[in-house]
Amino acid sequence: MTTFLSLAEKTKLAFKSYKSEASGTMEKAEKGFLMTRIHIKPTLVVAEESLKEKTVTLLEKAEKYLISNSMKTEVTIELIVLIK
Repeated sequence: MTTFLSLAEKTKLAFKSYKSEASGTMEKAEKGFLMTRIHIKPTLVVAEESLKEKTVTLLEKAEKYLISNSMKTEVTIELIVLIK
């Protein structure tokens, strides 16, 4: 999610807070264990409803540049945007 934070800084997306949780699934493979799934759940708090769309758009853009694109592991992202 560092890509998202970098894009947010470059586009001056003002958010109040950011936290991220992640979980993964490891499965036994022929030669040891493999991480087969990663689920990332970032939560961002923004001040206005109008920033929600920009936040989602930036996350979608960041997904295109994720290191995970070069991994065989399935990566899912569940974005939560709160307005406070």
